[in-house]
Amino acid sequence: MSKCGGHLAVFSQRLPKRPHRAVSLLLIGAAGAVASLAQAGTSPCAEAVTTLEINECLADRRTAVDAEMEIAYQQALNFLGQHRAPDQPSARQARSSLEQAQRAWVRFRKADCAAIYALYAGGSIRTAVWLNCMTSRAVQRTQQLKQFAAQD
Repeated sequence: MSKCGGHLAVFSQRLPKRPHRAVSLLLIGAAGAVASLAQAGTSPCAEAVTTLEINECLADRRTAVDAEMEIAYQQALNFLGQHRAPDQPSARQARSSLEQAQRAWVRFRKADCAAIYALYAGGSIRTAVWLNCMTSRAVQRTQQLKQFAAQD
C-alpha cells in the first residue's frame, strides 16, 4: 500500500467511465507525472518500475514539496510581522486575509485534484496522477507565497 493510501479513501467511489478518453488521459497523466519528476531533477522515481514504487516516490515528493510550501507560508506570515507593525489594523487584516487565502487554497487544491483523480477512476494510474496534481499545485502555491514575502 502506498504511503498516501489512507488519503485516497475519500476518492474511492466510481464515476461513469469515458472509455474513448480514458486511454489518452491515462497515457498523458502517466507521462506527465514521471516527466515532471525527471525534469525537476528528482530522479529517485526514474528507477521506479511498479505502480507501488511510482506511487511511493510521488508521495515522498509531495511530502517534500508540501514542507517547502509550509516554510514559504510561514515566511510570508513572518514578512507581515517584520515589515508591518503587527499591532496595526492593516497588518492584522493582511495576516487574516493571508490565512483565509491559504485555507481556501487548501480546499481548492483538494477539490481540483479530486476532479482529476475522478477522471482516472478504476485505473491504476489514478494515484500517481492525483499525487502529481497535488504536488504541482503546491509548487505553484509555494512560488506565490515566496512572491508575497518578497514585496516591499
